[in-house]
Amino acid sequence: MNAPNSKLIGRIGAKKVQQRARECGDLVIWVIYERPADFPEFYVARPFIGERGLPVHMLAKELAILRQRLPAHLYPMMRNAFDDPVILETWI
Repeated sequence: MNAPNSKLIGRIGAKKVQQRARECGDLVIWVIYERPADFPEFYVARPFIGERGLPVHMLAKELAILRQRLPAHLYPMMRNAFDDPVILETWI
């Protein structure tokens, strides 16, 4: 799941990702994972444009904290039955 060169970012970094994508006319989808194999003690948020994962991620031990770090004005979508079991939700 995690790209080997993925960089840990915080709230400001997430805002920059969102802003750059918007400037390019792209839609970022943030996927929140619950304790994935590469970070088994954390909730992880990873941004995607289409099916392409961006080389950054956010971590938190608590889901509420991770949600607070997401860029403003996003809307949550519950997981799809076909999603990987560690996918908790997506935000667009």
